[in-house]
Amino acid sequence: MSSLEERLQQAFDEFERRRGVAVDIHRQLAEIEVTVTAPRKVVSVTVGQHGQVRSVQFPTTAYRRLTPSELAATVMDTIAKAQAESRDKMAELMAPMTPPGFDLKAMMDGTANLDALLPKDFDGSGFFERPTA
Repeated sequence: MSSLEERLQQAFDEFERRRGVAVDIHRQLAEIEVTVTAPRKVVSVTVGQHGQVRSVQFPTTAYRRLTPSELAATVMDTIAKAQAESRDKMAELMAPMTPPGFDLKAMMDGTANLDALLPKDFDGSGFFERPTA
């Protein structure tokens, strides 16, 4: 096998390895499900991969001691906590596929410093020029 063929085979093998990792991560992402229970077991909320609410349950009668506004606030707070945990799991799973130094969790939370990621003073001169031989 020539040197070029060996390098091509190595590149193909690396592609297959990375593809396998991506397929595995994709499967794990689809399986994300997070359940959070509020203090005193007032409410339990289950969310999926993208934070979509899949279930809201009242495991005890503790909710009866709350005013409607307290119950609503508890439900909303529990949903927010479950969604945050879901995002954390997604970011953890995606970490092997993101560039070094890229804070995926901050990007998903909307707290990323976009100026650091996409600098305003980017000098693109020559970016699309073909190198001369």
